[in-house]
Amino acid sequence: MLHRRSKLIVSAFAVSLIGGGCTTTADGTQTRQLFALADQKQAVCDAQRFDTARARATCANSADEAAIAAYGGDADLIRAKTAARMAIAEQVDRGRLTRTQAQAQFAQVTSRLTSELHRRRAQRVGAVAQVMQAQANSQAIDTIAASSERLAGAAEDQAATFRTLTQPERYRRAAF
Repeated sequence: MLHRRSKLIVSAFAVSLIGGGCTTTADGTQTRQLFALADQKQAVCDAQRFDTARARATCANSADEAAIAAYGGDADLIRAKTAARMAIAEQVDRGRLTRTQAQAQFAQVTSRLTSELHRRRAQRVGAVAQVMQAQANSQAIDTIAASSERLAGAAEDQAATFRTLTQPERYRRAAF
């Protein structure tokens, strides 16, 4: 029973590590809903014409922020993405960057942030693997300890039987 409970605790811990603190149902329904909402907002942005790059960035940032809760502990990466998008858009509006240069610069930002997201998730998966290995080691130690106790008990029983069989008759008789 104790092992079953500890497995549940470790599993919950593992899920929280991998998800970065994201709270979802077991089948990911909440996450899918948040991403669907973000996709809908982005489709609205894509269908509109904007007078400035800043206005387009504001719309796109609104779409990204709709799904920010799905990122849990990695929400800072989405915030960095939205801040970078806005900074790049302001440079376009001031004439310091062309749209092509802005797209290239934003692609670099997105690539860097995506790499960081993957690095973090890999790190969390590694931590979960270590926790699970520690749990397996603990269970193995418990099993070995229980087996050792059974063997010690069996050895004591065997020694008592041996003493009884090898003692002379007079030592085996009852004193009463």
